[in-house]
Amino acid sequence: MDRPIVHPEPRCCVTIELVTSRSRWRRTLTTALAGGLLLAASCSAPDAPSARPRLSTDEAAAPGTAAPSASQPPSSAAPLDTALEHPAVLDELRIPRLTDASWGRVFATSFEDPADLAGFYVTPQSTRTHHEVSGEQVHSGTHAHKGWVTGAGAIGVEVDGPNHRGYPTIPLDRVGPGGQGGFSSPSVVQLWVWLDVALTRKQWFSFATLTNDASTKWSRVVTVNLDPDGYVDLFHVPGPDQHETALQRTDVAFPLRTWVRLTVFIDLRPATGSVAVWQGATLIAAARVDPGGRAGTSSSSPSGDRLEQVHFGLYAPPEVAAATIYNDDITVAELRRPGVGP
Repeated sequence: MDRPIVHPEPRCCVTIELVTSRSRWRRTLTTALAGGLLLAASCSAPDAPSARPRLSTDEAAAPGTAAPSASQPPSSAAPLDTALEHPAVLDELRIPRLTDASWGRVFATSFEDPADLAGFYVTPQSTRTHHEVSGEQVHSGTHAHKGWVTGAGAIGVEVDGPNHRGYPTIPLDRVGPGGQGGFSSPSVVQLWVWLDVALTRKQWFSFATLTNDASTKWSRVVTVNLDPDGYVDLFHVPGPDQHETALQRTDVAFPLRTWVRLTVFIDLRPATGSVAVWQGATLIAAARVDPGGRAGTSSSSPSGDRLEQVHFGLYAPPEVAAATIYNDDITVAELRRPGVGP
């Protein structure tokens, strides 16, 4: 089967100032390029009217800035559901059971509080790729992040093109006290997804992108995707542009137009590098990960074994002309237990 080559993450991201209003969010992730805002090639942005969320440069939010309401102290209480099946392939990959784990830093958002994402980088809107905080479909509470596509993308059409990109990024070095860098390995991600898309041959849709690169290049990533046959899979494993898995289920399709929970285990340490993804409680795919190759790291993580940044939301190739995705109840947690983690 032909497999897509997922392009590296954009070199140019922008920051959005989240504001409150009668509905607190009131589409505060919407950066209306139609209103005349253009993103310069240098990643600088023009001044925006005060009534519109303000764009600024990558340097606007200093590293080490904590995200309010998004971090918790280390705890033995699970911040996510760890009732996940554990077949023998996970033992072969040295992926532990999570039921008796303890946890370090935690980032969590259900898109109810603008402070959760304040100062984080957000991809710009285009005439065909859009995203906002919405109340149309929610898993819990009253808000979720929505991304949608209204036409095929192309160079010159998509600001960060040619791929469709509509999401906030989450720099994990800003969670908790400054100076700790990204989340230590291994870490676990859990999120709820609602997706409506019709993929054809060679197309894909990405649910999650994880990187050990602390820069804006996102040069070494692991992605969790939906393949054109309707199954969740992994890409860039074990190395960049590779698709070699230890397990790939093709008998459990991803259901569309309903809320589905995805859980991702990621270990970026050279000796134990691995990734696994569960759909609900069912293990769907697992693979070895070589964290090297085009990696950039933070000064606090010279070996590149930390999960530095993640993003979810809308990410698809330009050939996808219509899609809608909602994300809700996102949690990223450092896993700490005897024999696992620092």
